[in-house]
Amino acid sequence: MPMTPVLSARRLAPLSLALLGLALSASGQGARDKVRLKDGKDQDVQIETEDYGGIVFKPARGAAVTAPWGDVRSVQYGGATEFAAALASFNAGRLPEAEKEFEELKGDAKLRPVLRQQVLYHLAQTLHRQGKYDAAIAAYDDLLKAFPKGRFLFQVGSGLLACHLAKKDPAGAEAAYERFKGETRAVTLDGGGEAELGMLRGRLLEAQGKFAEARAVFEVAERTAGGATAIANEAKLGIARCLLRGGKGSEAEPILRALKDLPDAPNRVYAGAWNGIGDLVKEEGRTRKDPDKLLEALYAYLRGVVQYRPGPGEPTEEYERAQAGAADCFKFISELEKNADRKRLYGERSRERLEQLKKEFPSSPYLAR
Repeated sequence: MPMTPVLSARRLAPLSLALLGLALSASGQGARDKVRLKDGKDQDVQIETEDYGGIVFKPARGAAVTAPWGDVRSVQYGGATEFAAALASFNAGRLPEAEKEFEELKGDAKLRPVLRQQVLYHLAQTLHRQGKYDAAIAAYDDLLKAFPKGRFLFQVGSGLLACHLAKKDPAGAEAAYERFKGETRAVTLDGGGEAELGMLRGRLLEAQGKFAEARAVFEVAERTAGGATAIANEAKLGIARCLLRGGKGSEAEPILRALKDLPDAPNRVYAGAWNGIGDLVKEEGRTRKDPDKLLEALYAYLRGVVQYRPGPGEPTEEYERAQAGAADCFKFISELEKNADRKRLYGERSRERLEQLKKEFPSSPYLAR
């Protein structure tokens, strides 16, 4: 069972980066940045820090401003042309190329701290996606050491657990969680932070197949999230996922359908809700050998492929799960189809989904099912 980073509202919006190259130097020293807040207006600023609690920037006039991540719509870094190129390689799935580019940027002693944090995070992600788990663990540790209160704090924790679990090392995952938990004691966490820590514990239990225990932890995380609605909704998704994987689909379904109808939730929550619905309908279609139900499930999965795709730097588990679910539906429809041409077409569509998944995420656990 895969592990992916847990996100909160404080990081979802700014992770959808519109990168702006305002200078030729990768270090971006002296370059101006742009931050767009909830009011929709761009501000020409100098970003000073990007921490777990929010972004600190200095406008052209006046004192420095601290904005929580939930108030940030986008960030544009000045003087970041080389980082933008590396990120483009990463987003296009050219992972060996991206790894080389991020490694070169990591060696730039003049790189601005906000860009260095981005480089270290994306380098760890690049290694992780390629299945270079030991190197990825070291990279996540480097990021945590360099930015112990950074914006990617809980992505680091989740990445460490995911790498150990991918190595079939549950004891290592437990040790990594306890080590990370100790590290976060140096960070002042609000209710949302404590809930996120609980979410990591829940995902670890879930990955070990302990669905009842994981569900109980997610329920606590939902209650302690306070005003962090994105984390509370992530916890609800975890509850529904545990019910579904524990054979209680009838209890999971109303939660999933409520989540998909939320007015303002992260794409990961929407995709996860639709994926859960897809799982339920797919099983019904397979049991009844009903191609119409399988088509209904296919459309549910395709929401996570097309409509609710992850943005740059966001977790990809639900996208991977959606690709694999769509491939399954195409395959099962092909097996039921009597017309030779349509049977072949659906079979080709199934292979295309899996090939795309392999291209983008060569170490995806959904390829080893």
